[in-house]
Amino acid sequence: MIKILTSTQIREADSYTIKQEPITSDQLMERAAMKCSDWLRYVLPPDHKVNVVCGPGNNGGDGLVIARHLARDGYKVRAIVVENDKMKHTPDFIINLNRLADQNLAKIITVNSFDNFPTIDQPGVVLDAIFGNGLSKQPEGIFAEVIRYLNGQDVLRVSIDIPSGLQADGLIDMDCNSIFRAHHTLSFLPVKMSLLFPENEQWSGKVHYFDIGLHPRYIENAETKNFLLTHIDIKSRIPYRIRSGHKGTYGHALIIAGSDDKAGAALLSSKACLKIGAGLVTAYLPAGSVSAINSYCPEIMVRIRRPGENITDLPLIDKFEAVGVGPGLGVTSENTKMLKNLLAFFLGRIVLDADALNIISENPTMLAFLRPGTILTPHPGEFDRLTGVSNNTFDAIEKQRELSVRYKIIIIRKGFHSSITLPDGSTIWNNTGNPGMATAGSGDVLTGILTGLLAQGYDPVDAALVGTWLHGMAGDLASSIKAEEWISASSLIDYIGDAYSLSRV
Repeated sequence: MIKILTSTQIREADSYTIKQEPITSDQLMERAAMKCSDWLRYVLPPDHKVNVVCGPGNNGGDGLVIARHLARDGYKVRAIVVENDKMKHTPDFIINLNRLADQNLAKIITVNSFDNFPTIDQPGVVLDAIFGNGLSKQPEGIFAEVIRYLNGQDVLRVSIDIPSGLQADGLIDMDCNSIFRAHHTLSFLPVKMSLLFPENEQWSGKVHYFDIGLHPRYIENAETKNFLLTHIDIKSRIPYRIRSGHKGTYGHALIIAGSDDKAGAALLSSKACLKIGAGLVTAYLPAGSVSAINSYCPEIMVRIRRPGENITDLPLIDKFEAVGVGPGLGVTSENTKMLKNLLAFFLGRIVLDADALNIISENPTMLAFLRPGTILTPHPGEFDRLTGVSNNTFDAIEKQRELSVRYKIIIIRKGFHSSITLPDGSTIWNNTGNPGMATAGSGDVLTGILTGLLAQGYDPVDAALVGTWLHGMAGDLASSIKAEEWISASSLIDYIGDAYSLSRV
């Protein structure tokens, strides 16, 4: 997994790399700028005017190197250096400012008053190299004025490393108008946590990560509880099936879901459970849904959930390796009793979603009955009902981590970069998925996927990581064929097999 480090750790990684390779700080800056320049050459039309807006620090130095590279390639480039009396130029900034001036390829404009800031010509692009990583307070004075002006320009806006004004390590109260609004952010590994928060997408836009070769020994030894999930992590966790296996080898899953007006939730969860590879799937649902599920997916077995029936009345409940419960279930006294008994008597693995979580929110003492390794899959609203309303994602993640540690459970908080917290306090962020998955039934599909993996014998942590990644990848594959707006929960199930295949490449 890719470690997510603090801004302090990232600066330490820079220093360690400079000492150990050895490499000069200026050469490391050149390496980072080359990655950005390569991306910009691929994206920018040759007629676009490039405005590189630089602050006085090393982020500004990155911008000056990029300006030199693009000017060499024939782009019309202006380096706009914004400064005030309080902030001094760093040594590497000065080196690269002099190099750009000596080569006489780009126009350099120094601005110490907003009244002197030049007009941004079109068609054009603005490269934000004002502050970057490590800013601990909101921009002020001329810097804030420049950022506000640039945000109002109808041009492509690209930030280098992190949008100026945005905090790398979390969220703080600040003037949102003084944060640069980028369409794209060209960021350097390690990952900055704040670029994973949904609140910050309006400023970061689409984030592109570049490995600039910081020394692996520092990264390996750096302590963190935050990680970004990668393809390699998934590939190592998905076993190949044994040739002598049979349906009993891959487990029997039970899906408890659906109600008279929400039969679709049970259908989606059950089919996803089957398509992820469970050997047998039984849906425990109201009588009115039986014909629908038989026509939708005849491979799914059915047990009718009768009024007043207790889950412990279901014959051979212990024959199931895993149970997924909650989608479309309804919050009723009868279902509350059923869930309490399931948690008390079922010894296998459990996935709790949707109305199962809402029932627990109304009966918080039920948390104490969750067995270690139980997986919860709340969306942000369900999570707030469980823990109380959070001020922001940073606050929610801390609550999520605390809940996982306290009850030794796994929580997948669904959404933009779904976060997965583990009993050891780790938080793992998923990087697959897209806005097209914000559609009814998408979470029901995830419940089925997770339950199917558990039924096959996956460790709960592996099931949570693999299931979340495959779910998002199915959505990405669907959106690569059709528009994101076209995606439905059913289409996610159709691409599970392709996501599986891709995971093994």
